[in-house]
Amino acid sequence: MKSFLKYFAIIYIPIVLVLLWVFSYSAGRMMESGKNELLSEMRNMWQILAQYENSYHFSPAAHRRVQRISAKTTLRVTLIRPDGKVVDDSYLNPGGILKMENHSTRPEVAAAMLRGKGHSIRFSHTVKQEMMYYAERLPNNLVLRLAYPMTYVKQIQAAWRNHVVLSLIFLLIATGLISLYLAKRLAYPLRQLDEIVRQVESGEEDVHFPAFDDPTMSRISGLIYRIYHSMLRNQKKVMDERARLKQILSTMEESIILLDGENRVILFNQNVEKHLGARLNRGENVLDRISDMESLSLIRNILQSDEKYFPRLSRGGRFFEVYVREIKSDTLIVIHDITERGRYDVFKSELIGNITHELKTPMASIMGYAETLVENREIAREDADRFHRIILNQTRRLNDLIGDLLELHRLENTGQTVKVPEPVNWDDFAGELAARYRECGKKLRFNENDTSVFIRREHLESVLTNLIDNALKYSSGETVEIELNHSDETVILSVSDEGPVIPLGQRSRIFERFYTVSRSRNRERSGTGLGLSIVKHIATLYRGSVSLSENSRGGNTFTVVLVEEKEPLPRRRGAPEVPPR
Repeated sequence: MKSFLKYFAIIYIPIVLVLLWVFSYSAGRMMESGKNELLSEMRNMWQILAQYENSYHFSPAAHRRVQRISAKTTLRVTLIRPDGKVVDDSYLNPGGILKMENHSTRPEVAAAMLRGKGHSIRFSHTVKQEMMYYAERLPNNLVLRLAYPMTYVKQIQAAWRNHVVLSLIFLLIATGLISLYLAKRLAYPLRQLDEIVRQVESGEEDVHFPAFDDPTMSRISGLIYRIYHSMLRNQKKVMDERARLKQILSTMEESIILLDGENRVILFNQNVEKHLGARLNRGENVLDRISDMESLSLIRNILQSDEKYFPRLSRGGRFFEVYVREIKSDTLIVIHDITERGRYDVFKSELIGNITHELKTPMASIMGYAETLVENREIAREDADRFHRIILNQTRRLNDLIGDLLELHRLENTGQTVKVPEPVNWDDFAGELAARYRECGKKLRFNENDTSVFIRREHLESVLTNLIDNALKYSSGETVEIELNHSDETVILSVSDEGPVIPLGQRSRIFERFYTVSRSRNRERSGTGLGLSIVKHIATLYRGSVSLSENSRGGNTFTVVLVEEKEPLPRRRGAPEVPPR
């Protein structure tokens, strides 16, 4: 009896475990299917919401819109800036949004910022329930995140459990009866089968399959043998497929599409759909899915050509660098957008041409007058002095040009924002400016509503001296007015002259490199053409702007808006944490 029960347990318990595993695996697959279905729905909803305008700042109208969506679908919509600050959240009111923590460390947000998109399932402390999150980066670098309660998946799990419990009980009973029958006949052979199973489970490579006298046990042994070796073959196949997939995914920063021998889509990423302007489906011919003629011509040229590298192909005014690789019978196409590189090449050529032109003018003047002085020893003293002054002025102009170019280069290589550790005292700074321009021949008038600003001193000096020099060079009036307005964290600087007014048609280009207004405005001397460009770069560095308008005195007013970037002071030991604004 004891041996019988042991053999019964040997047969019955593994079968029960297998059945439980099968049902558990089915439940897991059902749950996974539910999660995937929910994630797919969230991706579709994300595509719809991404069409709306998403701003870096809170918008009441946009907030009401996402709240209506949440009210109808229970979907939570969150808009997050690249620095992790929450711009909008459909579950909270405006006051609650301002108190939200920085979201840059949320798994799905961090993945979206790093790789473009991400998702996670976790407990939300904001809404006090488990949520599924899906986040993806928008073209303007904002992260749009959607969240949905996991109640949908739990309902699927509950419905599945109700359907399979009775089936599982029936199978367990039937299996028990069959096991009782087999236990009487398989006492000895089962020991041998147990040994085989033990060797398979332990991962031994050379498993011994003995011969059985009983035909039934012999067939079972043969079945285990075939399943085991089939498993080994499938394991090798999976490893090969994983290696191929890893090779493809390693280039996911580019646009990737994998086609079979009949141009059917095997694998692709979203960048391909964006570049080709078509929705792709796996298993369909890529040429049948593309309706845009430019895209269709581009793909046909790639597929029909024997070339493996295309340095520059065009579509819709953009340029692409394309690599083609053969992987067995499949074709891997990697598309890299090089439009920005092309624009940079054009910009570099124009900049070099402008610099060359601007340097040649003073150099030619210096060389001409210097050659005259060297070759003509009998030149009059008055003419020689005049030539020397011209050479000196042109040398100064050349030095100013080089200095401005170096300043522009330094600004363009500065980070996106700057941190200011301490403020500049405006009264002291204005006094230094007044002393600097005491002998300029015009009156400088300073107006301000604050005594200190969190702007780096060298940047503040560069902005104002360039604008004041511009007013002194071109204004026919006697007064230049400098005004400071400081509100919250915004600093507004304005420099006004008394004309003549810059023509309206030239105001849009006044901040370009080397662009100067007609020479009729320049009564005495010209500048390098880089001062206003430097002002614009500094304004951009402080997330601000610069503009030009006509004032009430018939002159020009240059207005520069700068956003203060205060560097936080170190926290004292024991002091409470202060939440970010």
